Amino acid sequence: GWILAYLYHHQEEDVYQKTLESAFGCSRSTVTGIVKLMEKKGYIRRESVPGDARLKKLVLTDVGLETHYKVSDILEYLEERLSNAITNDELDTFYSIIEKLHKNLEE
Repeated sequence: GWILAYLYHHQEEDVYQKTLESAFGCSRSTVTGIVKLMEKKGYIRRESVPGDARLKKLVLTDVGLETHYKVSDILEYLEERLSNAITNDELDTFYSIIEKLHKNLEE
């Protein structure tokens, strides 16, 4: 889902396997396996890049776009359900604490 979202939000750019490795902090072999599986399932396709036949950019297919929309709808629904009885102030406090915890982990 994350890779589908990344490709969706970067449709105007050329995204390569190397781009995903950097964006997600994954090893080459991990991304290779994921990309192969996504291609096999019809979510993405690899397209040649003019000027360098060795490079293949990753592009969402119609199936990939449809799947991205479904996943987004599910996540939006879950977020609404989870935050139903929580005020905006409470959510702001929660996000602030989560951000501090994240910073602590990075240090």
